[in-house]
Amino acid sequence: MEKRAKTVSENTNRISLCFKWIYTILYYSGCVCFKTRKGVFHLTKTNIFYTNFIRIVLLISYFVSMAIKSSDTQGSKAMMERLSPVLKLILAMEFIISTITYITASILMETKKYKHIKVIKRFQQLDDGLQMNFPHVNWNYKKTEFKFTISTLVMLAYFYIISFMFLYTISNCRCDYVTTFVWALSYVIITTGPAGISFLHMGIMDLQRVRYRILQKLLQQHYAARSTKFKQKPDNNFELQLMCLIDYLKNYIQLILKFNDLFGVVSGVVVFHDFALVTFLTFLMCQLATETNAQSREIFLCIFFFMLAPIYKLSVYAMYGYMAYKEQQNCLHLVRVCENYYRCSELVRNQLRTFLHWQMQNSYTFLIGKVTRCDLALIFMAVNSIAGSTLILIQLQFQQNSFTKRIKYHE
Repeated sequence: MEKRAKTVSENTNRISLCFKWIYTILYYSGCVCFKTRKGVFHLTKTNIFYTNFIRIVLLISYFVSMAIKSSDTQGSKAMMERLSPVLKLILAMEFIISTITYITASILMETKKYKHIKVIKRFQQLDDGLQMNFPHVNWNYKKTEFKFTISTLVMLAYFYIISFMFLYTISNCRCDYVTTFVWALSYVIITTGPAGISFLHMGIMDLQRVRYRILQKLLQQHYAARSTKFKQKPDNNFELQLMCLIDYLKNYIQLILKFNDLFGVVSGVVVFHDFALVTFLTFLMCQLATETNAQSREIFLCIFFFMLAPIYKLSVYAMYGYMAYKEQQNCLHLVRVCENYYRCSELVRNQLRTFLHWQMQNSYTFLIGKVTRCDLALIFMAVNSIAGSTLILIQLQFQQNSFTKRIKYHE
């Protein structure tokens, strides 16, 4: 234990650089307790202390600022007076669910901090090993880093701006800007932290997709070079390369199990929060669409733009999972048709049969939660659930309106 308490520096070289901005956001929002410097993970007692400190400060700031807004007569009246009981319930549920999501995600990531470092290091070792065996392979980490840096910063800026606009519109008060700012800032950090974990998970899926694509190209080149010698005796060099590629494919597929253990439950919690948020906002939009005053239109636009972020995240999540699984299946298909291209020795055929038998018994795919596959079905499932939940909320609002009218009639 004392050894682990000391500085843990794992040289993950270039993969961690691809997500350096995501890791920076996660560290300073208290969701992970290590930081990256030049491709190296640093985990110290100071990092762990900072992570716990920032979590406590964020949660205290969040609840204290909300309490001040609620206790202040002018601010509370401006914000609460125009909201129906159902809308108040929805906003309260969103604030509670976002807090639970943040606490759960940060605790789960902290408990698996050593697994996190270990699995990224294993990923890098596979990349280095494949590049060593096939020197013409170029992982192009800089391109991946640029891609995820731009997307992360754009989404972060968008979510910060829209979240501040949304909360300032909801507060409906030109007073006490400091409290409103602290409330909005703490809310944004609490929600962007878990969202950063989702983007990191998506990035891992994209890296896996690229690895499968590279292995496909290597297999196709291998088959094309060998097809002209189909009738010749087995070539030991070709067979060793084929066995090497199959072994790397198996190792990359096995990594999925470790990534599911690391991100599965956390991503399930985050996706549930996105689902709840979109459901609440859809209901709010349905209600505001029937109103014609200028203030309602302003809130309607804020809610619409605020809702785009979780919808985008759910859609991209499903697409990345689907593309990774599709490339994996394409790669496995090329391995299955190996003997169509050239005759293999008995040793290679045995290894091929062993691999295919293993693959039939272990069909790994990226998961959301414990059992939900991350693919296009996630979009249809989310849309169906959101529609059903929104209808229930609309029915609840109608019942409340009917009950209110009956009370006024009897009076």
